[in-house]
Amino acid sequence: MDSLTGERMRDIVERFSKLEANERKSRLSRLLALDSIRMVEVDASILPEPADSIDPFVREAVEAYVHGLYRCCIFCCATAVNQIFVEKLTEERGHDLHSFSSLREMTFGQVIGEAKKSQRLHSVIEDGDWLNRVRNRVAAHCCYVTTGRARSHEQLQFEIETMIGGAQVLIDLLEPKDKSVVELSTITYEDKVITFGEALRTKDHHGTEVVWYYLQHYVIPALALEAYNRLYRVMKRLQIYVITRYHTRAPYEALK
Repeated sequence: MDSLTGERMRDIVERFSKLEANERKSRLSRLLALDSIRMVEVDASILPEPADSIDPFVREAVEAYVHGLYRCCIFCCATAVNQIFVEKLTEERGHDLHSFSSLREMTFGQVIGEAKKSQRLHSVIEDGDWLNRVRNRVAAHCCYVTTGRARSHEQLQFEIETMIGGAQVLIDLLEPKDKSVVELSTITYEDKVITFGEALRTKDHHGTEVVWYYLQHYVIPALALEAYNRLYRVMKRLQIYVITRYHTRAPYEALK
């Protein structure tokens, strides 16, 4: 019995080591994806202020993406931009405490509505609006994407329709280049090659399984990376900096 247990443990350790090696490669590829985003170019005419209030959200967005926690990444990116908008609007209103409290009570969508009135935030409104929509669709509210549990024909049809409908909503949030790549991607399923676009149109049980796979492994990860890009673009345009591995204050110390 002890010998059998020892063999099983060695088998488990070996399998775990292989899985960990594969995961390290995946983390590295995601790390490189973030690292490929250029550093913010500071405007030499200003001295950027550190944004300590959003620092934890940016740091957690980075860590979440690297470790494959894509919904968490999206949520943190949206929260950071929401806070940026609140602080910029508060500055414009003379740091009035009542105004700040009112902004803090608003939803992200309501804050965006207030930001649309600001000329200073005009260039980043579209990014904020996109982040709000993606956060709501992916991270804040559950999208029904579960299949395979139906107990009747009616239940199966319900699962298929809700699955395809939810998937299409997420796909429509992708950037055109990402959407094209995903829809034309192929997968071999039961010895049959099928594209993601074909799986969407099939509307049967097997097709929805392919859709579910692509949502988890391609669509949501692509949305998470785009969310990070959008956050970074907002920070760049508004000259906002935080202390993280990817947003360091070090290059700006020489300006003091």
